[in-house]
Order: sequence, then structure tokens, then C-alpha cells
Amino acid sequence: MTTLSIWRYETVDGAEGALRILERLQHRGRIAIDDAALVAWDVAERRPRTYQTGTVDGTAALSGAFWGLLFALALLLPEPGTSAPDVGLSDGLLRRLRARIGPGTSALFVLTDHDATDRLRVALADHDVELFVHRLDPAQQTALRSAFAG
Repeated sequence: MTTLSIWRYETVDGAEGALRILERLQHRGRIAIDDAALVAWDVAERRPRTYQTGTVDGTAALSGAFWGLLFALALLLPEPGTSAPDVGLSDGLLRRLRARIGPGTSALFVLTDHDATDRLRVALADHDVELFVHRLDPAQQTALRSAFAG
């Protein structure tokens, strides 16, 4: 089952450190990710810096459109009233992200299977991180890939 995990840090550079760990694990063949993106929000900025990291070999499961939509709904637009339930993005998840990711924080968004999420959780156990996990059922996975495939 595909899992979207969001690793939220109390510092602007915390997610960058987590990304380095994820890249090392992926390079060593210990985990496989489908896609990843990063948000870092400096206190002095009105908007966060965001970018899609993809995988170590340069591939990405989703287009930048998915990450752009997710970041806009969760972080930039007024309070969400309707989201994209057909692709598994609930208003509840978006509200939780909006409440927890803001100026002075950062987050690493990872799309992978559940086992890889568990292995990454072990690797990041010593880090001060807040974890959000959202599992996508097969129908949601298909809709997500169909809606946002490059």
C-alpha cells in the first residue's frame, strides 16, 4: 500500500537533514521511494521554499503539479473547504498540515510503500520530528497517479 508520510521539523533546515538520510538509505538499497518533496519556511519569508526531490536516480512518480497542489492547499491558500478526496487528500489532513507547518519549520514529504516508511522512521528515531502518515488504498493510488502523472 502506498503511503504519504510527512516528516515535520521545528527548524528550517531539519527536513534537509532528513532528506540526506533518506538519500543515503535509498542509495544503499535499504529503502525505495516513489517520490519526495521538501518544504522549508524561513521566518522572514511570506511563503515557503518548496521543491520536488524525486528519487536518487532522478525519477519521480508524480509531476510537480501534485506537489504544487498539495502545498497550495495545505500551506498557501485560505482554509480549505473542499480538497481532492478522489485522490485521498482529506480536508482533515490538510488542516493538520496547515496548523503544524509554518514559518520557522520545514517538512519532508515522502511517497513510498509502508515498509519503507517504517524503516525511515527507525533511521530518524533520534531526530526531533513530528510524523503524519496517510495511507492510500489501491483506488486512491490509481486516481492519484492518473490525475497527476507527468
